[in-house]
Amino acid sequence: MPIIAIANQKGVISKTSTTGNLGRALARSGRHILVVDMDHQGAVTTAFGYIPDLLGSTIYEVCFRGVKTKEVILVPEQVSHIHILPANLSMTEGKLWLISEMGSAYFLKKRFAL
Repeated sequence: MPIIAIANQKGVISKTSTTGNLGRALARSGRHILVVDMDHQGAVTTAFGYIPDLLGSTIYEVCFRGVKTKEVILVPEQVSHIHILPANLSMTEGKLWLISEMGSAYFLKKRFAL
């Protein structure tokens, strides 16, 4: 299955808008989409109607607490075929660890196994 990553260290370049709009467009075309929010501000999570600080588990718990991905995924009602792996402020600590790790892509690949 194809993976599309939208990433850039610079802020205010429409990463959130691009991710949300691309995810919605692909889902509306009938594809099953998993949007993974890695931003400690939870901007994509918010864009799909959730309040990040009210969520019990997020990508942080998947990466660092051993919680299964499928236990954290949210299914927004407004778009079918789309699922969200949310983030919130807890990811601040996680991002620092991921940045310092060599091979963090492999770390994430293992954690995202459903």
